[in-house]
Amino acid sequence: MFENLSEKLSNAFKFFRNKGKLTEADIKAGMREIKLALLEAGVKREDFEIVPYPIERPEILYNYVPLHATSFFTIYDDWGYEKLHRLGELGYGTHILFDKREKAMCSTEISQKIVDGVDWSDMVPKSVYNYIIENNLTDKVKALMQSK
Repeated sequence: MFENLSEKLSNAFKFFRNKGKLTEADIKAGMREIKLALLEAGVKREDFEIVPYPIERPEILYNYVPLHATSFFTIYDDWGYEKLHRLGELGYGTHILFDKREKAMCSTEISQKIVDGVDWSDMVPKSVYNYIIENNLTDKVKALMQSK
């Protein structure tokens, strides 16, 4: 379930990328996308709540989030890591879905790993990896890379 959820949340988080300053309408729309991603991944509606809370004021978080709640993160920058750290210090559970601080891999790097016989399975979602393997697409990638 988490793999499917991770892919869906990644797509939902694309909504926030390159937005600059978010408006209240942006936040509501993004929360709706995240909610739909969770529901589509099979998470029951009664099992989650999306709460935009003031992480910059940790002393009042208990008003928004119960201590037993787990917060899920996509880390884009040092501030994201700082938020994760602050919640952990307060005793909240945290889980990193994605750490986007490092440069994303490109298809050329994946193709080269296929040609070199190096493991590349962690560079793509499991469903993509399985599709490529099941359809013997690695041979096509090798042929294309060697013809260059």
